[in-house]
Amino acid sequence: MPDDNNKRPEDEGLTEFWEDIRRPGPPELPEQRTARDHPGVLVIGTSADRILVRIYPDGRLEYGEGYTPDEAAQVFWEAMARRRGDYEARLVFFAAMEQLLLGVGRADIAYETAQRRALALGATEHDKFSEDMSRRNLETQVHTLIEFARGLVRRPS
Repeated sequence: MPDDNNKRPEDEGLTEFWEDIRRPGPPELPEQRTARDHPGVLVIGTSADRILVRIYPDGRLEYGEGYTPDEAAQVFWEAMARRRGDYEARLVFFAAMEQLLLGVGRADIAYETAQRRALALGATEHDKFSEDMSRRNLETQVHTLIEFARGLVRRPS
Protein backbone atom coordinates (compact mmCIF):
# COMPACT_ATOMS: atom_id res chain seq x y z
CA MET A 1 0.00 0.00 0.00
CA PRO A 2 1.45 3.40 -0.90
CA ASP A 3 2.08 5.73 2.02
CA ASP A 4 0.22 9.05 2.21
CA ASN A 5 3.30 11.04 1.14
CA ASN A 6 3.62 9.19 -2.20
CA LYS A 7 -0.02 9.00 -3.27
CA ARG A 8 -0.63 8.69 -6.96
CA PRO A 9 -3.75 10.23 -8.52
CA GLU A 10 -5.13 6.76 -9.34
CA ASP A 11 -4.89 5.82 -5.64
CA GLU A 12 -7.31 8.55 -4.57
CA GLY A 13 -10.49 7.06 -3.26
CA LEU A 14 -8.91 3.64 -2.65
CA THR A 15 -7.67 4.26 0.88
CA GLU A 16 -10.87 3.07 2.53
CA PHE A 17 -10.72 -0.19 0.54
CA TRP A 18 -7.19 -1.08 1.67
CA GLU A 19 -8.54 -1.93 5.11
CA ASP A 20 -10.98 -4.41 3.52
CA ILE A 21 -8.24 -6.44 1.85
CA ARG A 22 -5.53 -6.17 4.49
CA ARG A 23 -5.54 -9.33 6.57
CA PRO A 24 -4.76 -9.04 10.24
CA GLY A 25 -2.31 -11.56 11.61
CA PRO A 26 -3.42 -14.28 14.00
CA PRO A 27 -4.33 -13.02 17.45
CA GLU A 28 -1.51 -13.04 19.97
CA LEU A 29 -1.76 -15.89 22.45
CA PRO A 30 -1.33 -15.17 26.17
CA GLU A 31 1.88 -17.24 26.19
CA GLN A 32 3.30 -15.16 23.32
CA ARG A 33 2.44 -11.90 25.08
CA THR A 34 4.06 -13.11 28.31
CA ALA A 35 7.18 -14.29 26.45
CA ARG A 36 7.42 -10.91 24.71
CA ASP A 37 6.92 -8.95 27.94
CA HIS A 38 9.25 -11.15 30.03
CA PRO A 39 12.00 -12.55 27.74
CA GLY A 40 14.06 -15.36 29.27
CA VAL A 41 11.75 -15.65 32.29
CA LEU A 42 9.55 -18.67 33.06
CA VAL A 43 6.22 -17.20 34.07
CA ILE A 44 3.53 -19.26 35.77
CA GLY A 45 0.24 -17.46 35.73
CA THR A 46 -3.49 -17.85 35.32
CA SER A 47 -5.58 -17.20 32.25
CA ALA A 48 -6.83 -14.06 33.98
CA ASP A 49 -3.34 -12.53 33.50
CA ARG A 50 -2.53 -13.05 37.18
CA ILE A 51 1.19 -13.79 37.61
CA LEU A 52 1.81 -16.41 40.30
CA VAL A 53 5.57 -16.91 39.98
CA ARG A 54 8.37 -15.63 37.79
CA ILE A 55 11.49 -17.80 37.60
CA TYR A 56 14.46 -15.84 36.26
CA PRO A 57 17.42 -17.35 34.39
CA ASP A 58 19.65 -16.81 37.43
CA GLY A 59 17.27 -18.95 39.57
CA ARG A 60 15.73 -16.03 41.41
CA LEU A 61 12.00 -16.35 42.18
CA GLU A 62 9.50 -13.53 42.24
CA TYR A 63 6.11 -14.32 43.71
CA GLY A 64 2.94 -12.62 42.57
CA GLU A 65 0.26 -11.12 44.74
CA GLY A 66 -1.81 -13.78 46.49
CA TYR A 67 0.63 -16.52 45.45
CA THR A 68 0.20 -20.02 46.87
CA PRO A 69 2.58 -22.88 46.02
CA ASP A 70 -0.34 -25.28 45.45
CA GLU A 71 -2.03 -22.97 42.94
CA ALA A 72 1.24 -22.39 41.06
CA ALA A 73 1.95 -26.12 40.94
CA GLN A 74 -1.58 -26.87 39.70
CA VAL A 75 -1.36 -24.22 36.96
CA PHE A 76 2.07 -25.48 35.89
CA TRP A 77 1.09 -29.16 35.69
CA GLU A 78 -2.20 -28.40 33.93
CA ALA A 79 -0.25 -26.45 31.29
CA MET A 80 2.18 -29.36 30.91
CA ALA A 81 -0.72 -31.80 30.53
CA ARG A 82 -2.28 -29.65 27.78
CA ARG A 83 1.02 -29.64 25.89
CA ARG A 84 1.79 -33.33 26.38
CA GLY A 85 -0.05 -34.40 23.23
CA ASP A 86 1.94 -31.89 21.16
CA TYR A 87 5.21 -33.16 22.62
CA GLU A 88 4.30 -36.78 21.96
CA ALA A 89 3.25 -35.96 18.38
CA ARG A 90 6.62 -34.25 17.80
CA LEU A 91 8.46 -37.28 19.17
CA VAL A 92 6.57 -39.53 16.74
CA PHE A 93 7.31 -37.06 13.93
CA PHE A 94 11.04 -36.97 14.74
CA ALA A 95 11.17 -40.76 14.96
CA ALA A 96 9.57 -41.03 11.51
CA MET A 97 12.00 -38.46 10.10
CA GLU A 98 14.94 -40.32 11.65
CA GLN A 99 13.78 -43.60 10.10
CA LEU A 100 13.47 -41.98 6.68
CA LEU A 101 16.96 -40.51 6.89
CA LEU A 102 18.43 -43.80 8.12
CA GLY A 103 16.71 -45.59 5.23
CA VAL A 104 18.30 -43.21 2.70
CA GLY A 105 21.71 -43.58 4.37
CA ARG A 106 21.57 -47.38 4.43
CA ALA A 107 20.33 -47.55 0.84
CA ASP A 108 23.13 -45.24 -0.30
CA ILE A 109 25.80 -47.37 1.42
CA ALA A 110 24.30 -50.55 -0.07
CA TYR A 111 24.24 -48.96 -3.54
CA GLU A 112 27.88 -47.86 -3.33
CA THR A 113 28.90 -51.35 -2.24
CA ALA A 114 26.90 -52.94 -5.09
CA GLN A 115 28.40 -50.46 -7.59
CA ARG A 116 31.94 -51.43 -6.58
CA ARG A 117 31.09 -55.12 -7.02
CA ALA A 118 29.40 -54.55 -10.39
CA LEU A 119 32.34 -52.53 -11.73
CA ALA A 120 35.03 -54.91 -10.46
CA LEU A 121 36.81 -57.31 -12.80
CA GLY A 122 34.97 -60.61 -12.99
CA ALA A 123 31.61 -59.12 -11.95
CA THR A 124 28.76 -61.56 -12.47
CA GLU A 125 25.28 -60.93 -13.82
CA HIS A 126 24.07 -61.26 -10.25
CA ASP A 127 26.43 -58.44 -9.19
CA LYS A 128 25.04 -56.20 -11.95
CA PHE A 129 21.48 -57.15 -11.03
CA SER A 130 22.20 -56.38 -7.34
CA GLU A 131 23.62 -53.00 -8.32
CA ASP A 132 20.49 -52.19 -10.33
CA MET A 133 18.21 -53.28 -7.47
CA SER A 134 20.25 -51.27 -4.94
CA ARG A 135 19.97 -48.16 -7.12
CA ARG A 136 16.20 -48.64 -7.40
CA ASN A 137 15.93 -49.10 -3.65
CA LEU A 138 17.90 -45.88 -3.09
CA GLU A 139 15.63 -44.04 -5.53
CA THR A 140 12.58 -45.37 -3.67
CA GLN A 141 13.99 -44.25 -0.32
CA VAL A 142 14.81 -40.79 -1.66
CA HIS A 143 11.36 -40.50 -3.24
CA THR A 144 9.74 -41.45 0.08
CA LEU A 145 11.77 -38.74 1.81
CA ILE A 146 10.72 -36.21 -0.84
CA GLU A 147 7.04 -37.13 -0.37
CA PHE A 148 7.46 -36.68 3.38
CA ALA A 149 8.97 -33.23 2.74
CA ARG A 150 6.10 -32.32 0.41
CA GLY A 151 3.70 -33.23 3.18
CA LEU A 152 5.50 -30.78 5.46
CA VAL A 153 5.17 -28.01 2.89
CA ARG A 154 1.45 -28.68 2.45
CA ARG A 155 0.75 -29.06 6.18
CA PRO A 156 -1.26 -26.15 7.55
CA SER A 157 0.63 -24.09 10.09
